[in-house]
Amino acid sequence: LGRLQHLHLPLLSASLKSVTILIASRLTIVPLDALRATDGLLLLIPLMQRSQEAEAKLRSLAQKCRLLSIDLLRQCTLEDLWKTGAQLAGAEVSETKIWEIWANEVLTREAEGVGRSRSAAKVRKRVLSQR
Repeated sequence: LGRLQHLHLPLLSASLKSVTILIASRLTIVPLDALRATDGLLLLIPLMQRSQEAEAKLRSLAQKCRLLSIDLLRQCTLEDLWKTGAQLAGAEVSETKIWEIWANEVLTREAEGVGRSRSAAKVRKRVLSQR
């Protein structure tokens, strides 16, 4: 819905309820799912400007998805972390906040013993080669 930039209220309500249940229940999901949910919620926030309450709820849920994404990325292997980045690129996710979550985890792991800017260049090269 966020990518379509369309507010279909019954579908939006069902989607938000599902994401809320998923987060609260701690069901097993892959990091990509949490990142994509965060992406969709962030894309919906500008569409909710007419209702401050709805916008606040979306921001809160997006923040919870963000935290879940960070936690899931920290738990995955380095190989799965790189696969997730390739999947984000393949899904054409362009929201910088989503890439920031992923890149921070990669840089945290890659920066050991290497400068941060050098590590960032290495990350960029590897992501582009996996597309």
